[in-house]
Amino acid sequence: MARIFPEFPDARTSGEQELIDFLCNTLDDTWIIFYEPLIEDIRPDIVLYSPFHGIIIIEVKDWTSQTIKSLAPDYWVITTEVGEKKVLSPLKQVSEYGFKLINFFSNHKEMIHSKGNNLGKLIFPVGYLCFFTRLSPAEIESLKISSVMPERFVLCKEDLNEGRFVEEIVGLVTKIFLIDPLPIEVTNKVNQLLYPEYEVQENNQQNLIQYTQNAFPSLVDEVLFICTELREWQRKNINQKVVVYYDADRFIKKRRISEEIKMIFEDMGLLLASNGGFIELLSLDNEDTLKGDNEWAQVFIIDFKHIQWNTKKEAFLDQLSKKTPNGNFFCTYHC
Repeated sequence: MARIFPEFPDARTSGEQELIDFLCNTLDDTWIIFYEPLIEDIRPDIVLYSPFHGIIIIEVKDWTSQTIKSLAPDYWVITTEVGEKKVLSPLKQVSEYGFKLINFFSNHKEMIHSKGNNLGKLIFPVGYLCFFTRLSPAEIESLKISSVMPERFVLCKEDLNEGRFVEEIVGLVTKIFLIDPLPIEVTNKVNQLLYPEYEVQENNQQNLIQYTQNAFPSLVDEVLFICTELREWQRKNINQKVVVYYDADRFIKKRRISEEIKMIFEDMGLLLASNGGFIELLSLDNEDTLKGDNEWAQVFIIDFKHIQWNTKKEAFLDQLSKKTPNGNFFCTYHC
């Protein structure tokens, strides 16, 4: 069974979830699956890595034959809940992801050839494809998708049922070039770059942050727990501000994390500072937040185990350790 990061991905669509389940159960344990890894300013749907084959980026589309109104090599027109919309061709979108990923990896010497004819090039191939979860081969032919993108970049749900998927993705990268099995150091570096994890080291410093970590079955349960704590806090500590931090404002089903939190706060009668309340809702990526002089009486970090750590955020944790009273720092996450 393949490994996956994060361990419990919150897939945005049913098609993505179906593909994730299939890959986890079909690929062997030499493969690593990354769901929506952050690569500079992009988040591909799924990135697969194998030390025996390289990397494959998969763009997942849950479009039906009724969704697609027109198509061309660069742009398609699709029907959405708010009307027709012009979007990048799925192939153009995923190919741009591929270029960015290659540039991203090329900044690390472990990933590139240091000599020979391939000097400066990646030591493994990067391939990509588009997976249409709700289109049949007949519909793909009827829509003339193969006229705007080569067939080798197109897979559909029937490919899962027929067991062709693994054969197709392996063939995709081997057509670029073959590689010898990559050393464990390269695999570890890929893992670190696509899913960075940092552990806060314990020590005996008096300013070490003391936090409570709580697990919940869903994001809604996380926020409801925070609402309960905030109501009690508001009852006992009038005019003292608290802060709720979230990491990258990713989509959770139909809404971004920040939108989901705001909506639940409003339903529970809790006001944000922007509306005259006592709660600040801030992103860990906010530069002003990291440099600010605010002192919070109570701190919550939501979706804690999905944080994409970097040195800036580690430094921010150190700041919080100096500003937050012991016992008033909560980290929550959902499984």
